[in-house]
Amino acid sequence: MKNDVKQGGNGVSLDQFGLMLKEAMKAYNLLPIKLEVIHATRAKDIATKLHQALLDGEKTGRTFVIVNF
Repeated sequence: MKNDVKQGGNGVSLDQFGLMLKEAMKAYNLLPIKLEVIHATRAKDIATKLHQALLDGEKTGRTFVIVNF
């Protein structure tokens, strides 16, 4: 996968990116983490989940939301 993310690489799927991110968080000792990969299938459903994630993040101050379009 390392070659897939370099310039000129083929890229990775959203699920692969989630696994890579989880490993990076472990490597930098940013534990415990909750990582959730969400595939958007319906705009209204994803908007609700994103809104809730942002609200939850405000409570903890330790939430990162990464969006891929």
